[in-house]
Amino acid sequence: MPRIVEQTTATKGLMGCINYLSLNGVMFSLSWPPNEGTRSISTSRRVPLYGACVGECQADPCRPSPCQHGGFCQVLEADSFHCSCPVGYSGPTCADVANPCQPSPCHNVSRCLRQTNGGFRCECPFGREGTYCEREMADVSDTVFIPAFNGLTSYIETRSLKQLAHNAKNHLTIEVVFFSRRPNGLIFYNGQKSSGRGDFISLALAFGYLEFRYNLGKGTAVLRSPKMVSLNEWHTVVVSRTGRKGFMRIDGGAEILGDSPKSRKANHMSLDLRESLYLGGVPDYSKIASAAAVTDGLDGAIQKLSVDATEVKFHGSGVRDAGDIHPFIHHVCIRRGNPCKNSGTCRPRMAYFTCDCRPGFHGRMCETAVIDRMALHHHDTFALDGQTFLEYQSSVRSNTNSQWNNEVPSPFIKDFARKHSTPTQLTNLIELTIRTEVTQGLLLWLGHVPRTPRGVVVAWTSGSNGDYLALAIVDSRVQMTFNLGVRPVTLTSTVKINTNQWVHIKARRIRREASLQVDNEAPVTASSPFGSTNLDTDGRMWLGGLPKPPMTNRLPKAYGTRFVGCMRDIRVDRKVLRAEDATNKPRVQACLM
Repeated sequence: MPRIVEQTTATKGLMGCINYLSLNGVMFSLSWPPNEGTRSISTSRRVPLYGACVGECQADPCRPSPCQHGGFCQVLEADSFHCSCPVGYSGPTCADVANPCQPSPCHNVSRCLRQTNGGFRCECPFGREGTYCEREMADVSDTVFIPAFNGLTSYIETRSLKQLAHNAKNHLTIEVVFFSRRPNGLIFYNGQKSSGRGDFISLALAFGYLEFRYNLGKGTAVLRSPKMVSLNEWHTVVVSRTGRKGFMRIDGGAEILGDSPKSRKANHMSLDLRESLYLGGVPDYSKIASAAAVTDGLDGAIQKLSVDATEVKFHGSGVRDAGDIHPFIHHVCIRRGNPCKNSGTCRPRMAYFTCDCRPGFHGRMCETAVIDRMALHHHDTFALDGQTFLEYQSSVRSNTNSQWNNEVPSPFIKDFARKHSTPTQLTNLIELTIRTEVTQGLLLWLGHVPRTPRGVVVAWTSGSNGDYLALAIVDSRVQMTFNLGVRPVTLTSTVKINTNQWVHIKARRIRREASLQVDNEAPVTASSPFGSTNLDTDGRMWLGGLPKPPMTNRLPKAYGTRFVGCMRDIRVDRKVLRAEDATNKPRVQACLM
């Protein structure tokens, strides 16, 4: 107290009442002794540690605390209070269980549904997914999309069969490819009235049997499969109705026939459908025809639905509404990503698939490129897969008349190479642009190769004295190695190259002096020991690899690894090198830029 007197000049404590105290936004409880409700409040409120001679000014509305579920009671006036409720409760005394959907935690285009356990569930519209419907589905417009249904709240609402088929009133054929995990579930339903009264048509699983039902106004026709349909497998079912007569065939099996009841007073030959077509389920099963005998949705997927041979899309303007729809991730087209190469489109076919190839590619998996000759001359870009290599004469002349079909070059090219090749070379100038997918691989080889290195991008052959010149990628760096007959000399780029990124390489040799430059880095230089200044070759060159690894044991393993990646703008001694002029007729693929 003396210190307080000294600092404040106050000589005694307050005789009166204090019912509210807040310092810097922090509230202080004034209850003494602290009650349990006070102790359960958050750390934003400070609880008294000590107290003495503290009493009530008058009747305290917070003693005992009227707040339930651990709510904090705060005195407002002499006879009024306010309860600060913990999470999950609301109301004047925290007696009410809070509505988890107020405010809604779901995305603003979705619906928040309260659950019996006090939680909530976000019902996502078609095209969104996630706990809060916060994510857009990846490319729902893609025809590869296979909708999955959860058997409870999933459904897709599309246009009525009356709109999908021009003569649905008299004749209708529907084909469905579906997958189910459970023996009960609605596959499709279309009714006449929203109340469930009137005509309808449906296909559903009932205790493992497939049932095709329709009602033309007099009674319900029921066509049932003779045996149970296997679960966890894809099935194709075709159902058809013409007048009162019905037809069903499952997985190409025997026909199942049936008729709807006829009436003496009316023909009842037409099917009157006015409501939407529902797939995999409906929002409210109490509003569909009781004669459809369906109370569960499909727990599985629908891969295909066609009406009178026209496929119905599960996306786009034809979809009116949807609930809890997600991609069916257990099909090979989705589970493993796109199995089709070169951006081909995966088309589901039951449990299997086919590939629709982009222009310029063919094959079962779109793995083979159909090279356009004009496009090749414009771009001169091709891909090497680690299995392919190209062989040339060391003097190659561009031939604008040759075709891009891996044929042997014309006799003119061969004759030119024979007359103008230079077995003994004083200089070499090599330029090429590459995009590698690997960190190791030979890029160029000049040397006598009774056995040849795997992974070479370009390789020249030399005479029997062992001369060679090579370019390679070694541990993500470009190397140039040459041997004029004395000992090997190696130049290594100072910067690493990134995979899947284009880089330009320039290698030059003038007698014993050599330089290597990658993109804009400063050239790396080196000299061969005194002795020969010539590179003795037999006039052959390889690009992309060699039949077998080189015989010399002085080179890193990277020189024996074939290149994987793309190449373009290849020039050797200022001559353009084209894949179409290779003498070994390689099967080279186009490189996707």
